[in-house]
Amino acid sequence: KGRGRRNTKSEEAILKSTFELLKEKPLRDITIEAIARKAGVGKMTIYKWWPGKAYVALDAYREVIERNIPIADTGDVEKDLADLLRSATILSGSPDGRIFGQFLAETQCDPDFAKFFREDFLKPRRDAIQELLGRAVMRGEIDGTVNKELVLDLPRACTSAPPSFSFRYV
Repeated sequence: KGRGRRNTKSEEAILKSTFELLKEKPLRDITIEAIARKAGVGKMTIYKWWPGKAYVALDAYREVIERNIPIADTGDVEKDLADLLRSATILSGSPDGRIFGQFLAETQCDPDFAKFFREDFLKPRRDAIQELLGRAVMRGEIDGTVNKELVLDLPRACTSAPPSFSFRYV
């Protein structure tokens, strides 16, 4: 994220406006000017807080991911992982979920954004799941020798898993 003190009201307007634009057109067709106009702020306000449109768009999209794919720790790792997988599958098939691919495309042509995407967007979610798995190991729900990286990659590898998909073998 950029520098400067943020006005919460302006930030909310920018993020909301950006997400609305993402629902209307591809990221490549969105401009900082359009975001600023829709949010009722100046372009410099956006540039003060984000280095470019992909960054503000990813921050706007983060709320969708956090709301639709929560990382819960109910004390039942099988339920938590199954719910996580189910939520990811449902979102990926929705119009909001299809926006995610635009960020992957952006990582292919912008190495700085790719680094930001990995470190600021993906890594915190992976770390939260790692913590969930660590607590499950401590509770004796899963074997401590399980390959946690493989478990973390299951939602991507198994997006077509049926609702009854079981983690009993983890």
